[in-house]
Amino acid sequence: MQRLLLAALLLLLVTAVLLFGGGLWHAWEPPLRSPETPPPGVALEEAAAERGRRVFEREACWECHTRLGRDPDHHRDWWLLEPIPKLPPPGWRPNSLDRRRMGPDLGHEGGRRTDGWQYAHLFDPRQVDPASPMPRFPQLFETDAEGALRPTDEARDLVRYLQSLGEAPSVEPIPLPAELSMPGSLLAELESWHASLEERVEDEEGVEQLVRDDEAFEAAWAAFLARNGQPDLEPVRYTFGPNVRVNPEGLVALVEERDAEGQLRWPGLARGRETYTLDCAGCHGPTGLGDGPAADLMQIAGVHEENLPRNFSFAAYKKRSTAAGHLPLDGDLYTSITQGLDGSAMPSFALLPAVRRWELVAYLKTLSVYWDELDETLIWYWDVREATPLEVPPRPEDLGQNLRPGRILYERLDCAACHGPVTGDGRVLGRHRSASRSAWEDEMGRPVPWSRSFTEGRYRTGSRPEDVFRVLKGGLNVGPMPAYSETMTDAEIWDLVAFLLSLSRRASAD
Repeated sequence: MQRLLLAALLLLLVTAVLLFGGGLWHAWEPPLRSPETPPPGVALEEAAAERGRRVFEREACWECHTRLGRDPDHHRDWWLLEPIPKLPPPGWRPNSLDRRRMGPDLGHEGGRRTDGWQYAHLFDPRQVDPASPMPRFPQLFETDAEGALRPTDEARDLVRYLQSLGEAPSVEPIPLPAELSMPGSLLAELESWHASLEERVEDEEGVEQLVRDDEAFEAAWAAFLARNGQPDLEPVRYTFGPNVRVNPEGLVALVEERDAEGQLRWPGLARGRETYTLDCAGCHGPTGLGDGPAADLMQIAGVHEENLPRNFSFAAYKKRSTAAGHLPLDGDLYTSITQGLDGSAMPSFALLPAVRRWELVAYLKTLSVYWDELDETLIWYWDVREATPLEVPPRPEDLGQNLRPGRILYERLDCAACHGPVTGDGRVLGRHRSASRSAWEDEMGRPVPWSRSFTEGRYRTGSRPEDVFRVLKGGLNVGPMPAYSETMTDAEIWDLVAFLLSLSRRASAD
């Protein structure tokens, strides 16, 4: 009997420590990730990560975030099976006895998002996610003599620690984009919305709502140039002007329009707008122009330069399974929202119900409108441009067994001009735009600072061999990456795919 009592007391003690103390769990650490052949400076990076771990513990980050290597986008109580609400309950404090893990597990955080996103999230989480319960950490930043915001050494160490946590988790496969289709009710709403858009152009009041007059256009154009930081874009007004001429606030008002009985005309699109405001506007801006407050925070002075959020008015997307220059499929947008873009500031929104993700896809498509001055009409990109799936032949059974042909192609195509040469220890680390012989710009003419590092092995469009094949054959509609459909045969593209994946520390044949 005494043994049973002692065992019961011991069990209660262990349970109390696990539930309320947090000590055993937060003391557990996943290994810092490092390449099999450490490059120069890796010891310094590991020292910085170790200092960052101490900052993580000092700031009590462990009270909300485990580091157990679970699905990083799976918000659940760490000991119960009930889901955790995105917003904390009233009066909830992270150091209370409840001590529920309100944030995601960070065991696979390393490399999932850019340094700039991490800094923006630390400085003001609600600029990235308005519903985030995470507190701000302004004490980890300082202002320099010129008034620019800079991360302190402790902030840099903390980000190095976060980027050192674990390896890329296995991703549950979802159907290919071509196998996904938008619900019929949303397709019907888009068709009705498009018909209404065309009708508005026929009357003066509709044009005033949706098209900027000359004075408003000049102000918007000046803001566009200031946003890009490139005054020399003025000569290419004809390229960007048709998009700037459209009044984005008018497009938003159209989506939220009600009928005579006060009911929303397109409830699915309106719900997509609500989801966008909550989860997307922080980076992409309130009207989808890539000008959200978090976009500025990602450019914190003295930090590794970042690619900026997409401007949806151009309908230009990197992740697509379509031919060169074509629009993405609806399934491409859905998978981008579901999986995120690995290694970028774009996270996964797999926690959103599927219907909410589809509503978001439908709403994003309503933002892609431009003004045709010749015919004086509004043009919806999705009505006039094609979206033809790119054919990907079956993966060769012997893929990766002979890497020499791919290495020769890498040199013949001068891939090193943008991505850098293959080093003696088999790494390709990417290059800054200043080292390139050509201009690197995104859909708005903004600088694209860095090319892809094949050593890191994180591809925004997907890391499967088929994903890399699509990029090589179809190119990217954003940035300087060209299509090689006319330059290489499918067999040669597979050879190059095998070589590129062999350079990755995370290479996988799945």
